[in-house]
Amino acid sequence: MTFVAGQKGWDGVVLLLLITVVFAFGLFYGYNQHAARWLKKEGFVTTAFGCEFAGRTVLLGAVQLLSTEKKTYWMDGIIAPAARRDAWLKKISAIDSDSKELEAGFAALGQHDKDRVNAVGMQTIAGVRLIQAKLEEKAGARTLHSLAGKK
Repeated sequence: MTFVAGQKGWDGVVLLLLITVVFAFGLFYGYNQHAARWLKKEGFVTTAFGCEFAGRTVLLGAVQLLSTEKKTYWMDGIIAPAARRDAWLKKISAIDSDSKELEAGFAALGQHDKDRVNAVGMQTIAGVRLIQAKLEEKAGARTLHSLAGKK
């Protein structure tokens, strides 16, 4: 409070001036577009669309399947490693396994877990197919749009 009284009102004026300068700088340089400019410069094309998933397991499975990595340790803090999770990852082919290993892991589960693995596995695969179709549709539209612009 002593600072405010000692400045005799000039602190408010300077603060308003600072806010105005920051706002103008943001408008002039577009400071919220750094990532978009970087991706464009590097030749990446971004596609935005919305997705809704039945739950976090389906979402994480879709992320895993769309990824180029086969490692699944990144989801350990979200979905605890368990026999049901391993069976689900094998079912959606997120982990390399042969059919005997898949059957053995699946047979060790109870009926409720088997039903859950089947349901979540089907939802995950369906979600990934829809995302891939949407990406192909967007890429096709972008290609047609860029071809139309070159005429």
